[in-house]
Amino acid sequence: MSQFWDIYGITFEFAFVLGLFALSAFLGLWSGVLSLAPIAYASGAAYVSARLAYDKVMMGEANYPLVFHLFVGMVVGGFLAWITSFVLLRLGSHYLALATIALVLIARVIALNLDEYTGGTVGIPVPRQITTWHILLILGVVSVMFGVLRKSRFGYSLDAVREQPEVASSLGINVQRVRRYAFTFAGVLGGLAGVLQAQLVQYLVPETLYVELAFISIASAVLGGAYIWVGPIVGALLYTAIPEFLEPFLGSSKNVVNGILLVIIMVFLQRGLIDPRQFRAWSLKRKSRQTKEVAS
Repeated sequence: MSQFWDIYGITFEFAFVLGLFALSAFLGLWSGVLSLAPIAYASGAAYVSARLAYDKVMMGEANYPLVFHLFVGMVVGGFLAWITSFVLLRLGSHYLALATIALVLIARVIALNLDEYTGGTVGIPVPRQITTWHILLILGVVSVMFGVLRKSRFGYSLDAVREQPEVASSLGINVQRVRRYAFTFAGVLGGLAGVLQAQLVQYLVPETLYVELAFISIASAVLGGAYIWVGPIVGALLYTAIPEFLEPFLGSSKNVVNGILLVIIMVFLQRGLIDPRQFRAWSLKRKSRQTKEVAS
């Protein structure tokens, strides 16, 4: 087991952090919008955290504690999401998706041009403070929060807004407010994940948090299941682990498997691998079968 972790430990660490990115994308889908914006907020949060750590180290002082960096990441990500939500959420679904892609591109341009703070194309080193247990603890806490949220009044409001926004509005639910809260929460998660990602790679450049990661986050949510919070975590684990395990057999073609798997799931399991509705249907069939057996 120790040897296995020595080989694949870093892969699982990236998978767990990808799970947080996927959950931030899931929040957008849960509110009925397709948004890649959390990656842009993650970039801003990661650079702020990295710059604070870099300045401390350069002055010969001890770095800020990990909790401080995580808090800074969440505040920066949440603030950026809240500010931009007033503009982005006015757009229609397709235009909003395109605007969030543009936002990720803009974040990269800003990082390149503010080289006095970001290091530009050279980048900026990030001292690692996290351990695998830190990442697991954070993912566990976030998972508990999603579990509670799913059964809360706000969770039911998100369900209604995603399925039928017009009906939800007629029932007295403020659709824009619900989506803004979800958008801001996604920014908080994105900022948190951005700080963790930067500490994993230990060197932050504009390409660290870019469009590719945004698409992978969305793909992980769709792959695992975009109708329950467990789905994005499962999708992130599969999306990261499968290519690594297949590398000895497929070499550089390993990432093709993810694309094939995603297409298969979209064709045959359109709600993803983890589908609460399908689980309920199987449960009802099993109970019906048991009832018939007892009656006979």
